[in-house]
Amino acid sequence: DSIGRRGLYVGNLVRPKGVAADDEGNVYIVESMHDNLLVFDAQSRLLLALGGTGKDIGRFYLPAGVWIDGRNRVFVADMFNGRV
Repeated sequence: DSIGRRGLYVGNLVRPKGVAADDEGNVYIVESMHDNLLVFDAQSRLLLALGGTGKDIGRFYLPAGVWIDGRNRVFVADMFNGRV
């Protein structure tokens, strides 16, 4: 099986940099082309595209990875903004 599809629009995959899954089977993919975090459900349907380019809270600038802890909290390594 595969998840997502290649394309140039928000919600598509061009330069995925990291992937993680939560306890409910949702899959989180960091997409560096659009500087966002994509959330897919267990059936591979896109639920959310979060972020976008910027320095403000909730925005990313070349996100490089994603991690989910044991409490299903999502952490994104935001490389050019120098933060998690």
